[in-house]
Amino acid sequence: MLRAHRLMAAHVALVAVATIVYMTVPAARAPVWAVIGLSGVAAVLVGVQVHRPAHRWPWWLLAAGLFTFIAGDTYYNVVEEYFQASNPFPSPSDASYLATYPLFAAGLSGLVRYRWAGHDLASLLDALIITAGLALPVWVYLVQPLTEVEGLTWQQRAISIAYPLGDVLVLALLARLLTPNPADGPNRSVQLLVVGTVTLLGFDIAYGILQLNSTWQAGTALDTGWIVFYTAWGQAALHPAMKELTAAVPQRRSPVAPRRRPVTLAVATLIAPGILLYEGLARTPRDAAVIAAFSGVLFLLVTMRLGGMVMAHRITVARELTLRRAAASLVSAVRQQEVSRSCEGAVDRLLGGAVEHRTLLLPAERASDLAPHHGRLVEARELGPDIEAEVPADATVLVCLMIPPERPYGDVPGVLLVAGPPDRLAETRGSLEILASHAGLALERIALRKEIVRREKEAYFRTLVRNASDVILIIEDDDTIRYASPSAASVFGTADLVGASLPDLLDPRDRHRAVRELTAVRDSGPRAAHDHWWVRHRAGRVEVEVRCSDFRDEQTVGGLVVTLRDVTEQRRLEHELTQRAFHDSLTGLPNRTLLLERIERALLRGRRESSLTCLLFIDLDDFKDVNDTLGHSAGDHLLTSVGERLSRTLRRTDTAARLGGDEFAVLMEDAREPLDAELLAAQVVQTLTRPFALADELVTVSASVGVATARDSTGAEELLGHADLALYAAKAAGKRQWRRFQPLLHTRMVERHDLQSRLARAVEDKQFTLRYQPVVDITAGEVVGFEALVRWPQAPPRPVPPEQFITLAEETGHIAPLGAWVLENAVSDIAGLQRLPSPAEPPYVSVNVSARQFRDAGFVDQVGEALRTPGLAPGSLQLELTETVLLRRDTQIQAVLRALKELGVHIAVDDFGTGFSSLRYLRDFPIDVLKIDKTFIDDITRDAQQVALVEGIVRIADTLGLQVIAEGIEEPEQRDLLAGMGCRFGQGYLFARPMTVGQSEQVLRQREGRGHAPRADGTKPAPAPNGRSAHRERRVALWADLEHLRRTSPLSDAVLDEVRGRRIRSGGHWLIDFASCNYLGFDWDPEIIGAVEPAVRRWGTHPSWSRLLGSPRLYPEIEERLAGLLGAPDTLLLPTLTLIHASVIPILAEGGHVFVEATAHRTVYDGCLVARGQGATLHRFHAERPDELEVLLSSVPSALPRLVCLDGVNSMTGNLPDLPALASVCRAGGATLYVDDAHGFGVIGERGPLEPCPYGSRGNGVVRHTGESYDGIVLVSGFSKAYSSLLAFLALPTELKNRLKTAAGPYLYSGPSPTASLATALAGLEVNDRRGDALRADLYHRTDRVLDHLAALDVGTLNRDRLPIIEIPLANADDLDAVAAFLWEEGIYVTLAAYPLVPRDRVGFRIQVTALNSDADIDRLNGTLTGLAARFPLKPKG
Repeated sequence: MLRAHRLMAAHVALVAVATIVYMTVPAARAPVWAVIGLSGVAAVLVGVQVHRPAHRWPWWLLAAGLFTFIAGDTYYNVVEEYFQASNPFPSPSDASYLATYPLFAAGLSGLVRYRWAGHDLASLLDALIITAGLALPVWVYLVQPLTEVEGLTWQQRAISIAYPLGDVLVLALLARLLTPNPADGPNRSVQLLVVGTVTLLGFDIAYGILQLNSTWQAGTALDTGWIVFYTAWGQAALHPAMKELTAAVPQRRSPVAPRRRPVTLAVATLIAPGILLYEGLARTPRDAAVIAAFSGVLFLLVTMRLGGMVMAHRITVARELTLRRAAASLVSAVRQQEVSRSCEGAVDRLLGGAVEHRTLLLPAERASDLAPHHGRLVEARELGPDIEAEVPADATVLVCLMIPPERPYGDVPGVLLVAGPPDRLAETRGSLEILASHAGLALERIALRKEIVRREKEAYFRTLVRNASDVILIIEDDDTIRYASPSAASVFGTADLVGASLPDLLDPRDRHRAVRELTAVRDSGPRAAHDHWWVRHRAGRVEVEVRCSDFRDEQTVGGLVVTLRDVTEQRRLEHELTQRAFHDSLTGLPNRTLLLERIERALLRGRRESSLTCLLFIDLDDFKDVNDTLGHSAGDHLLTSVGERLSRTLRRTDTAARLGGDEFAVLMEDAREPLDAELLAAQVVQTLTRPFALADELVTVSASVGVATARDSTGAEELLGHADLALYAAKAAGKRQWRRFQPLLHTRMVERHDLQSRLARAVEDKQFTLRYQPVVDITAGEVVGFEALVRWPQAPPRPVPPEQFITLAEETGHIAPLGAWVLENAVSDIAGLQRLPSPAEPPYVSVNVSARQFRDAGFVDQVGEALRTPGLAPGSLQLELTETVLLRRDTQIQAVLRALKELGVHIAVDDFGTGFSSLRYLRDFPIDVLKIDKTFIDDITRDAQQVALVEGIVRIADTLGLQVIAEGIEEPEQRDLLAGMGCRFGQGYLFARPMTVGQSEQVLRQREGRGHAPRADGTKPAPAPNGRSAHRERRVALWADLEHLRRTSPLSDAVLDEVRGRRIRSGGHWLIDFASCNYLGFDWDPEIIGAVEPAVRRWGTHPSWSRLLGSPRLYPEIEERLAGLLGAPDTLLLPTLTLIHASVIPILAEGGHVFVEATAHRTVYDGCLVARGQGATLHRFHAERPDELEVLLSSVPSALPRLVCLDGVNSMTGNLPDLPALASVCRAGGATLYVDDAHGFGVIGERGPLEPCPYGSRGNGVVRHTGESYDGIVLVSGFSKAYSSLLAFLALPTELKNRLKTAAGPYLYSGPSPTASLATALAGLEVNDRRGDALRADLYHRTDRVLDHLAALDVGTLNRDRLPIIEIPLANADDLDAVAAFLWEEGIYVTLAAYPLVPRDRVGFRIQVTALNSDADIDRLNGTLTGLAARFPLKPKG
């Protein structure tokens, strides 16, 4: 390139010097002109030699043309200058000149041929338009005048015309060379050729005109035109771009012509009109025909050019659509194969389906090799053997780098190669380059996406590796660690392991194995290996699961990847789970699963070795008593001790196992005869009889053992089953017994199964019958009803007792159809008996109902269907339920009983007193009758205690309004004694045995017309006792327990001689006070005590006015402070809660309906009684059943006032009601809720995140504690508990407060509270604001300690909300006197809960914890409770 520029500069310099000489030295013009011309010829030849174009002959022709041209000039100048002769016309120089044009035409044609391959009609038309436009003035102003010049021969005229025509020819060829639009821009050599040729044409025209006018003269400035011509053509050959003129180059095909082309064409087409206009203005229109002819030609050429542009536009639009479709496809491509398919499809559409072609996409690695060929058409052989293998060697290939045209060469994503016809490739070159750029963008996007995904994956896996619990190591070939994940610290104790040898970090026993494993992985190639190693750790050894993988071929890894997972805990857990799966978790003995496995192995071994396998099934007789008295913890210790003692008793070959609960088993192998097992059983019974040491106590239990041998059994399960049957036999024989399995036991089981089958058939075939035992009015001797009893008279092979088949029916589920049959037939029979004429009331029938039948979903419907029996008198059906049915307090039982009562059915409790007798269900359920079991009646004439029990039942029933039926009366003395107690009804053999329905009819007929039925002994019934005296006797008996305690117990009606905080003295005996209700300890707070004297000095000890007349300022101050604390609308202070209940409840009731909670405080109940005395209707409900209250509220008229009364915190249990639920029911039912919160105010308060304890904050009562509002709620409470002050209040609306001021007796008539009470209340509010929450927190923690201790002792308490009221019931109510004496001696002062203050099942004592009790007091109390639980039976939890 530099060499060419130097040659060009030298050539220009030479021409410039020669031109100066030519202009300034006339004598040297001829040789200098020759030098100028020859320099152009030499420049062309040198350019050809230097640049070596692909085709040289066109340039040689151009050089020859220049030479002939300068030869003509030189001849002409020599003749003129040196021979002083005039050149003839024509002359030899004209021959040289004319020879120039064919040479120029041939050379330029060669350039056009090689440069523009294919057919380019548009460029040809452009060239013709330009040529025609320029030829017109030549013709008009040169050729035409030359044809008209006078005096010229035809040779002269022809030569003269040939010159301008030759110039036009050269110009036409140059226009053809110039008009195509090369893709890589204009060529500098072409531009220089055009400059020279245009100059030549212009100066030739000027020369011709001057010649015509005879004004031509050599050596003028006009000669510079030819100098420019020579120089420009020489420069064109010296320029490096000349090489491209003989090599095909792609064109930029576009329907729109290049930017300057339209201007050039417009100028060319306007030449004809311009000349015509000129001649018209000059008034010499001589050449109209010529102008018209040229105009016609131009018109046709322009029309053809426009048509070509339209066609090109259509093709371009089609290609644009193809490119857009390809671009859309490339945008959605996510793989390189999709890019290839998109490019192939686009090339197919661009080239046409009929054109044979081939499309290749090469990777970026080939871009550098193919970059020089970018945008060019080359032969396949020039692109390398790999490309030549894909396409024919002589095929033409268009090379398109996948980059936008404006982007400089740099990172190229790939290369698009298209092999096909050259003309089609040249025509679509631009579109294919655009397609390549789109494909490049798609490949870049795919690569970018892959890179993003790769980086995301790397980041993801890097995060996983860094945070994974597994340790990941990369190991070099010398077993050193190159990388260790952060989790390595958990396994190795440090994460700094880089450079350390992995085998050196292992346990010495695993090092060689680890080295072998790592070597094996390397030697065997890419595979994964698994193993377990022990790793040394600072805290010991760690077992790891190892995975080794060979990633040495991966560039990102380049080593072995070792993954370690800590399985130490997993292995420990596996071992533990295995241990638990086959061993008992408490004793460590084998469990049932392992025992059965060992039995199977022992049986197999016994058959092989002819030895005897025996099994002992052991059950502890008194284990439940240990759990109940000492707690489950002691029971667990006992079971562990039993397991240890059993293991010590056995031989090493024997196996002791725990099967569950208090059941153990012993597998005895290699016995010689069954006697060995029997001796071992006796030894086990004797061993387990010895006392067990548990903590500080000795506990004695006994064991029963069942023995079975392999002689009677074939498998493990059968052997275990036989031992179980033997154990049942031992249990039936009494405690501390052993029995060996006998086939008779199995026979009994078979008999039971046979009986079960026969029972099923009997129920299906209705093989039963009914017997009726009369129920008699003891006093009148009249039969009032019958109890229906079912019998199975046809039971083969012998009759079955009712208790046997009824029990079996309950177990098998046949009781439901059997009970339905009994109910249907009993009602039908009694309906028939009721049709008998009788002046007395029609008899009723009592039908027994089992628990399973009662819970059946269709039971109520069965009863309803039975009651629809024709002729059945209303109220004639009584259902007898056992106590087990009533023990469950669920909604189903409540609903069934309520439905039965609505049907008019009477409910009786059968066998009362033999089960879990509880007065609770007498209170909770609608019971009508109690049937005293026969066991209580049998000894009533001989046992005073039985008399007391029966009399107690009769009195309870009388108090509750229940009837009593005594069962099993067989002696007249029993009847008389029962009649004296007030028991009106009875049944038994004394009156009649169970009889058929026919016999029952005879009994009923016998009573017609008879007053009192004679007794069995012929005597008349004794008169009933006087009602008044009986009531008095019952009242005396009711309060006998309390009176006894008052007289005998030091904890009842005691006189206290001294109080020091929570230490009290009675006589000479000091006790810790746990009976005080001063929960916050304000009774001994110095600040509160100090507030009394100033107030007394100001107000006196007791202002004597009633509140209506006047109140000390202390009242409104307290009421204002209290309202703010409670968050209530207003408050009203009155002396005591008792006065408030007695006066306010009747005012709020207003003669309407009062609903009092069943466990409400007695003073609340008394206030409700006062309201009832003033015309209100009293109802009872249970707080734990809001639906019951809802039903009651909906059952009363809505026009009357409704008041619901209950305790906020129950004074006996310390529990809270579901106040929100009850308040919601009351609001929905239009009732006012009256809440007595005597024990909650000051203790519990509003809940929140900053509360110091579960009691809440501020101590502002149950309403705020439960999150309720005072809408429809009147809160009643007092200062007498937590605040230790004799004062009470109501929280209520202001309008109700004003109403009570004129209606409530305590406000109207009573004097105010003592000044000391008012002062301590006000001071207590101050202390509560500052220190109350801390005191409540202490109170909670001390209460919590007591409750936790009771729970550890397995002692039950009714306290579930952990408030400081803890009631502890006794298992035996008769122990209360002794318990009180024990507590007194231990120095613990509590509140005794005696009957009838509490039900008999809740007789016990109550502990009340205060903030003033110290931790030492709590320790003393807990120790006393431990001793008490060991000495007296307390009710267990649950």
